[in-house]
Amino acid sequence: MSPSPLLRDIADQIETPRLLIRSPRPGDGHAVFERCATPASMP
Repeated sequence: MSPSPLLRDIADQIETPRLLIRSPRPGDGHAVFERCATPASMP
């Protein structure tokens, strides 16, 4: 029986010299809120 294609092991984060992709962590909320609440990020 083959494993479900939806349950694949992936890295906790993906990092390149110019990009970091990771799941949210405790303590990230304030920085995300500040970035989303600034007028420069509004269309």
